[in-house]
Amino acid sequence: MTKLLYSFGIIFFGLALGVTIQTLHRNGTLRLPLPIAEMRKLLQKTALLGLHPLAIVGAIWIVRIKDPGLMALPFVGFCALLTGGLLALGAARILKLDSKKTGALFCCGSFTNIGSIGALICFIFL
Repeated sequence: MTKLLYSFGIIFFGLALGVTIQTLHRNGTLRLPLPIAEMRKLLQKTALLGLHPLAIVGAIWIVRIKDPGLMALPFVGFCALLTGGLLALGAARILKLDSKKTGALFCCGSFTNIGSIGALICFIFL
């Protein structure tokens, strides 16, 4: 229970800090080196490309895999993503979509596939 409250505390603190900084910037009390929109994009890129992979590797690093068959799950997940994405690209080509719509369809197709097929395979394995 303590770990759960600690995790929620970190989330709440981060949100409160962000809202406070944004409010202080709007009031003119705090000057930021970049505009808020650029600062948000920079922080998102830092989190997604830097902190998120580090957290995933840290979480997987401590897992003890006793069944060697479970080591196949990342490859199954990758294949589910790839299959859905490739099918979406094929559908986009058939529908003759422009590049923005093709990109959106690729993302939707790949992640829909991992949600349906990937979850089913994980359920069967576990």
